[in-house]
Amino acid sequence: MGPSGHILVLVSIIIGMAITDLLSSFHRLMIAGPRVRWFWPVPVLAVLQLLNLIEIWWNAYSLYTQATEVSIGAFLPDVALLTLQFLMAAAVFPDEVPEGGIDLRDYYWKVARYFWLLSSAIFITIFIFMAPRTTSPGATVTTFIEQWWGNMLPLAFDIVMIVSRREWLHKLLIMALMAIALWDYTAQAIG
Repeated sequence: MGPSGHILVLVSIIIGMAITDLLSSFHRLMIAGPRVRWFWPVPVLAVLQLLNLIEIWWNAYSLYTQATEVSIGAFLPDVALLTLQFLMAAAVFPDEVPEGGIDLRDYYWKVARYFWLLSSAIFITIFIFMAPRTTSPGATVTTFIEQWWGNMLPLAFDIVMIVSRREWLHKLLIMALMAIALWDYTAQAIG
């Protein structure tokens, strides 16, 4: 097994753990039934996280199968990104449902700043470590922006949600993030 095989195994384990945590937490909420007061942005974020995790796993194959030699130093930023993705997936739903029940609106506001800080950290890590790997040498600022705008806009949304406590704004931006993701997946499916 070459370096790509070793890398893909670790990527798959971390992504698998994140998906397992997300789905297990959702299962606990469903089993709790009437003890859960739902807040629609939370399941929307869960779907968004699930789509992101699947996309990362899917893209890992094409990213790493070409790797013939990868140092641990070059791979550590990837592990950081995977770790941040795991933490985001783990933060979407509560780990337990107390006997007295849970209100997902209260839960969202309890973890919102943490969740959006994790998301911001992902985009910043992408810009620092991933963008230089895939942006052509000598690319202009305009070319860079054209290639990476899909990460710049969500980062701007993240920053707004870190500093704002306006529920309507969070709902609007969460729906915008879902629309961007669906647009991206549709574009990939078509062409």
